[in-house]
Amino acid sequence: MRICQVISSNMPILPTGVRGWGATELITDEYAKNLRKLGHEVDVKYLNEVNPADYDFIHIHVANLCIEAAKRGIPYVYSTHDHHSYYYGKDSWNYRQQLKALYSHLHQQSM
Repeated sequence: MRICQVISSNMPILPTGVRGWGATELITDEYAKNLRKLGHEVDVKYLNEVNPADYDFIHIHVANLCIEAAKRGIPYVYSTHDHHSYYYGKDSWNYRQQLKALYSHLHQQSM
């Protein structure tokens, strides 16, 4: 399977054990490494570099990139790793962004 992990920032993904990235970058790197171990072909790219026709599966880890992907008609699978929406609650901006990312994905699935 050809899979694209969408990177969420300009922080370089460094070798495991070396500090220098945020949690989402580390998670993205771990997904990519382990999917490769399972025999999948995996690229890590910025959203602007993704051509949906090149992939069977596009995986995004942050809400704002999911919302942008939906606007561009890019199908995606969303994994949220955001504890802020839980901490700040259902009336928070973070929670609403998570829902928008999820609903945008579900809307695409029905197309």
